[in-house]
Amino acid sequence: MILVIGDVMLDRYWMSDITEISNDAPVPCVKIRETKDYPGGAANVANNVASLGHDVCLIGLTADDKNKSILQQKLFKNKVNSIFFDSLNATTTKLRIIAKDNQLLRVDFEDDDCSNNLKTLEKKSLTVDNLKSNKEIIKLLDETKVIIFSDYAKGALSNIEKIIQYINKSYNNIKILIDPKSHDYRKYDNVYLLKPNFSEVQQMLGECESIDDLHEKSKVFLAQNNIKNLLVTLGKDGMVLYRKDHNPYHVASKANDVFDVTGAGDTVLATIASSIYQEQSIEDAIHLATTAASIAVSTLGTACMGIDILNKSPSLKKNNLNKLISSNKKEIIQQALEKANKSLYIYDDKIDLIDSSLIKTFKNIKKNYEVLWIKFDKQKELTVNYIHNLDVKIEILKNLKSVDGILIE
Repeated sequence: MILVIGDVMLDRYWMSDITEISNDAPVPCVKIRETKDYPGGAANVANNVASLGHDVCLIGLTADDKNKSILQQKLFKNKVNSIFFDSLNATTTKLRIIAKDNQLLRVDFEDDDCSNNLKTLEKKSLTVDNLKSNKEIIKLLDETKVIIFSDYAKGALSNIEKIIQYINKSYNNIKILIDPKSHDYRKYDNVYLLKPNFSEVQQMLGECESIDDLHEKSKVFLAQNNIKNLLVTLGKDGMVLYRKDHNPYHVASKANDVFDVTGAGDTVLATIASSIYQEQSIEDAIHLATTAASIAVSTLGTACMGIDILNKSPSLKKNNLNKLISSNKKEIIQQALEKANKSLYIYDDKIDLIDSSLIKTFKNIKKNYEVLWIKFDKQKELTVNYIHNLDVKIEILKNLKSVDGILIE
């Protein structure tokens, strides 16, 4: 189970055509031709997690209104269980007006009390008592491996420090991932991963004049705080991971066309949570998240990174394959391994998809063999409708530490 807790909202798009320039003011007149609704904020994170094949529950604040019902219907359709506390005057809704593939305007509908009054915001936020008094939530926590806190500064996570302390004290081995909005990083003590963007990380660390400056300040930050992983997203420059006693780990962006950045950070967080749930390394998780983010920014609205969408990713079709072994080099490499007394295992079973179970199988093989190759029958891969196509399998395998080579014959 993956639990998502945070600011729930509805992302609404009015698709329009510009008909003329107004006579009253120098602004375009638009004719609305279509309305599209998507789960937003923490709801988008949960939607993405579910689309990647996981059991997920979303916990957040809403009002008892029509937009809450629309949101629940969208989530239910994607098999997302939701527990909403109706403490707001209005379910947070972001309306965007689109014309000719451009956003003309965004209008926010939200609880004015929470926006303008800190004390009211804290009273309406989620609390430890909300979690402890709900039998369904208690049961879910017992089954949970990963929790994502998605903070959009709308009030749901004003008490996040106490909630984190409660979870860490009451439950063992739950990994906590946070998309932060508060510059007070002391709230996030003892978490597995903190994922700010470049602007947010500067609010925590101070202004960074260069990437080297960011590296140095992040190193000091981790030395002084109990946070295992600091992942900073850098927009078009990709993302960089900081850990104690490790060099910065930078992954370049794979995005070609940027149409809509809405929810890209949500997609990154959901993909990383999915990978961690499947016990992949943090490096593997970041590579896959970078691919997912490149798709998200090229798609209107808060796109869900399901297997079908990942299969279409152009970045997965680039032959950046340092583990790929050509047929003419196979025998030469095998002979070299024999001379070096290196044990080799060639895995050639049918692979429908690469999931946590298969990754564990690879790890178990490596306990007995020094070198592991994965072999594919090219003809079968092209003719059989597997869940993961060959490009996706290769992209995942080349980032798995347990896999040393990929054979395609």
